[in-house]
Amino acid sequence: MLGVADAEEILPDIIDIKFSCYPEGLLKLLMMLDSKFDYPADSKQRDCEECVKAMIARFPDALSRWKELPEYRREYQPAAIREKAIVNLFRLFWRADAMDIADCVPQVFDQFPEAASLNSEVPKALVMLRDIREVFHLKSYLLLWQVSAGYLLGRSETPPEEPRDMTTTVELACSCSQCEALQEFCNNSEKRIERFPL
Repeated sequence: MLGVADAEEILPDIIDIKFSCYPEGLLKLLMMLDSKFDYPADSKQRDCEECVKAMIARFPDALSRWKELPEYRREYQPAAIREKAIVNLFRLFWRADAMDIADCVPQVFDQFPEAASLNSEVPKALVMLRDIREVFHLKSYLLLWQVSAGYLLGRSETPPEEPRDMTTTVELACSCSQCEALQEFCNNSEKRIERFPL
């Protein structure tokens, strides 16, 4: 339904308004449109570059929105951008001949390591991007690799702190003596080990 002329006119505006909330969906849409539309390469490249610029402007907002979610919602909310979306993003950069703009993406990811999932989604994307010859040798790929590796090394060089409170929040419906003993153990802030009969 979206013709070439309409796409040229409205896509940058859609990205400007909605990318912060739906980064993955819009990246998927742009890749679909790029493969479907048959119009002059110069025009396609120009439109793609406009979309890429609009996305870059909205990336910090998209990632910071995820970071501001309450903890209980993060468990059910995927990372703001997953590995396939990251791959689509760099493909769009390459098709738009805008790899100089792509060089700033790793810096944005570095500002929001949890939202960008530098420990999980970005490494997966790097493996996928390695197989794309046009992207693998570019500076932006190396920068993304360095940011992700730096984050992982930074996390691994110091062991996590010992918990100060061993309390485990649990409500047991059963009131038998064994379950009462288990409930008491869970509520104990200092006790680490207890034995229970099967």
